[in-house]
Amino acid sequence: MSTTDIFVPECLKPRIYIAGKIEKSCFRHDVVDGLRESLDEETIETERFVFTGPFFFGCDHGCCHGPSTHGRGSRGCTVTTGRRDTYHRCLKGIQRADLVIAYITSNTCYGTLFELGVAQRAGKIIIVMYSPEMELQRDDLWFSEMSANEVHLDVSSEAFSKLLHRSIDKYIGGDYGSLA
Repeated sequence: MSTTDIFVPECLKPRIYIAGKIEKSCFRHDVVDGLRESLDEETIETERFVFTGPFFFGCDHGCCHGPSTHGRGSRGCTVTTGRRDTYHRCLKGIQRADLVIAYITSNTCYGTLFELGVAQRAGKIIIVMYSPEMELQRDDLWFSEMSANEVHLDVSSEAFSKLLHRSIDKYIGGDYGSLA
């Protein structure tokens, strides 16, 4: 049997919640294949991990994106389920996760800060990554940063994927990517 024939069931893969500002074409699309098409899923299985959230509407027009929408606004071409449903879906995704990773690109990441508090309360492993733009702004976020098991500074969106996989290896183990 070759390594390409090995199947790793979803139940054995680590479950990851990736918090951070939701934008039209955000960093999550680089690490979660099929995210744009998975509007109402509860999880998405990737080669290395199971993505537990957050989920948002990702039409190419950006109709659902804007201030205070969490990528589920009801403008334009998409009808959404509303804030209460979004809130509960995010809480459920955090509860399902083994690891919560927050990628902070702005000090107005109020939802992300709340998600970190929920994750801390649930006893989740927490990794906080700051984008290069946050170098002079992160002092305002010290309180939420205290919940993290690990903090990374000056993380570009390109470097995010590499750190995500290192965190899986360090805290959860299992090199599922090498099995495929």
